[in-house]
Amino acid sequence: MLAQVAELALDTFNAPDWVMQTLLLVLALGLPLAVFFAWAFELTPEGIKKEKDVDRSESITPKTGRKLDRVIIGVLAIALAYFIWESRLADESTATPVEAQTDAANAIIDKSIAVLPFSNRSPNPEDAFFTEGVHDDLLTHLSKIGDMHVISRTSVLGFAGTERKIPDIARELGVATIMEGAVQRAGNRVRINVQLIDGVTDQHLWAEIYDRELTVDNVFDIQSEITLAIAAALEAVLTPEDQATLADRPTQSLAAYDAYLRGMALLRGEANHFNQGKVAQAPAAFDAAIAADPDFGIAYAGKARALMYDLWVNGLTDKRIIEEARRNLDRARTLAPNAVETLIAEGYYFYYGLLDFERAMQFIDRAIEVAPKDAQVWKLKKFVANRLGRFDDADVAFNKAYSLDPLSTPYVYYHARDIAEFGRFDEALELIRGIRAIDGSLEQSVDGEAQIWLMHGDPERACEVLDSVTPEPDWNYYYITRVNCVALLPDDGGKHLIDEALAAVPTELINQAGYPEAAEMLKAFALEAVGRKEESRAVALAIAERISESNNPYPQGWLQPAYLPIDLPGLLGDLDGVRAAARDYEQNAAPDAIYDLLRHQAIADAFARAGDPDTAFDYVDRVIEVAGPPRYLALSINSAFDDVRDHPRYLALQAKYEVWAANQDARSAPRWGE
Repeated sequence: MLAQVAELALDTFNAPDWVMQTLLLVLALGLPLAVFFAWAFELTPEGIKKEKDVDRSESITPKTGRKLDRVIIGVLAIALAYFIWESRLADESTATPVEAQTDAANAIIDKSIAVLPFSNRSPNPEDAFFTEGVHDDLLTHLSKIGDMHVISRTSVLGFAGTERKIPDIARELGVATIMEGAVQRAGNRVRINVQLIDGVTDQHLWAEIYDRELTVDNVFDIQSEITLAIAAALEAVLTPEDQATLADRPTQSLAAYDAYLRGMALLRGEANHFNQGKVAQAPAAFDAAIAADPDFGIAYAGKARALMYDLWVNGLTDKRIIEEARRNLDRARTLAPNAVETLIAEGYYFYYGLLDFERAMQFIDRAIEVAPKDAQVWKLKKFVANRLGRFDDADVAFNKAYSLDPLSTPYVYYHARDIAEFGRFDEALELIRGIRAIDGSLEQSVDGEAQIWLMHGDPERACEVLDSVTPEPDWNYYYITRVNCVALLPDDGGKHLIDEALAAVPTELINQAGYPEAAEMLKAFALEAVGRKEESRAVALAIAERISESNNPYPQGWLQPAYLPIDLPGLLGDLDGVRAAARDYEQNAAPDAIYDLLRHQAIADAFARAGDPDTAFDYVDRVIEVAGPPRYLALSINSAFDDVRDHPRYLALQAKYEVWAANQDARSAPRWGE
């Protein structure tokens, strides 16, 4: 009877399964004892007596039975009340944004693993690149298995040498298992020991030591064996394609493999901003790999990718770099046409080199088919989808990459900035604050939050965020954003601070080959914003004089946001120059949906400064058509529009935003940022 009642009640209130299981176990264990004591003893006012010693006329069994009934009912009522609270009231509690983000990240995913960075136990510290390469290659193998969830390298780097408990790490990364390992390279031997650990119980599931002769075949064999052991432990299903991939041996030369790993190590700066010096060294490392093994297909892909990084990061415009990348890609396609490394390199070639986003996406989608759990490919897809204006696809790609690389600070930073462009301030701020919760001193987290406040039209809050930390000397984004914050402070608040902010800008980090006047252009804009228009004009004229002597005054043309061909004529009030630049943009600039938001706004600013507000608002309308009414907030603090705040089209934009904001407030309160 108790079991039937409990089953009905607990099912109604969605109690956990263990409650019913425990109740049945207690009833089962207690039933024999209850029957025996009920038969042999009776409760009396004088205490418990044997049943045979009780006078039937004095028996109080009916009374005690009713009391026990009431006690049982009372206990059940208390238990049911608890489960009502747990299932109904507890579910209604509201988590803060950071808690919600943490909860999502901490959800344990089935068949999931995080491979922590391997320890380098080699006697030669320079062999660290080999240890990193073995770890990276293992992750690449695992990412190709569609039935597994593999945390990306950038999210596990912070746990190198950590003393944190395994369950804590697993909980933070949202995985079921953790792998630790170490690599020792000495002479002609390699020793790799690994252990797979349950992320919940901290119990060892599997461990192995591989001690073999140092040959490239043995290294690849060990990686494949580890991958198969992990898949078996997680009960992941390997397709025939997965099996074939594990059997692949891209080179037979240890020297070529060593050089390739060195090249990849130099490219890893992409995970935390590009290290421009290291990126420039990478092609030579891949050349060494190719020299050691001319048939090493993915080494050609690595070189092509390195060339594209160098082109993009250092603002280079030499077409010979693109041509050299194409030659290497052609060789890679001949030797390793279906390798994920080749497909990714093709994606970067069409993205960075030719700005052909449609072709880039074709190769990216093929790479995802080969390595569906490779976070880097999903990141690349997010960026290219944005360029194509496929913003929903970009969101999907971000979420895929974020689940595989939840602690990738730069990636979250870029996505937060992107969605803030569309007025998704709450989401953007939650993402950025999630980064700050991990490490509040990171440049991206601080700069990202400040930029979101600027997009929301609140330079004071932006400055507060920036001033809450002590910046490092190489935080170039930070210093640029701080100049913008100070320049846009209301009530002339930035006039006495702007010189100090400008003096702190690391000019050598901002000025690059593709935009040598970036720091001076920043200065001209800042001085104009604080009302020091004559000084701003003097800086702009000096820039104009310098670039007039150049055969290529705008090396990056319309490609880089540091400054555009329309910025200088706008600052100088040269309407003819602004119109000529706008025509050049319309005729020659490659389409780019996300970047056009910036370029259209820059063109609007230039027309406003040069005295043509109607054309300025035409371009503003093009921005708002894509980004929505919240873009008005950034416009409201844009100094280029100070003289047209009473213009009917400006007032119409303001009214449109206010309607949008009222609708937002009606749907959710409190207001954003509170």
